[in-house]
Amino acid sequence: AFTERARRAGPVRVETVEEAPQTFSAGTVGGDPYYTGNVRCSIGFSVHGGFVTAGHCGKQGASVSGWDRSYIGNFQGSSFP
Repeated sequence: AFTERARRAGPVRVETVEEAPQTFSAGTVGGDPYYTGNVRCSIGFSVHGGFVTAGHCGKQGASVSGWDRSYIGNFQGSSFP
C-alpha cells in the first residue's frame, strides 16, 4: 500500500547517508514544556500535525518554541475561557 501511494505522489528519491538525520526542532511529547514568548506551558498530547494544550496558553497565530527554544510552529486555534 505504501509503495502504491508513493507512486501516485510522484517521483521519489532515496539517498544513503553516513549520519542519521536529526530534527531541526524540539519534539512534541505530552508533558514537555513549550514557550510562547516568556510564557511556559506544557504539551497536553500529540495529534497529527502538532499538539493539543490548554486554551489559556496562547492565542491563534502566536509563535511557539519547544523545550529547547527552537521554533516549532504557531497556534492554529485557541479557545479560552
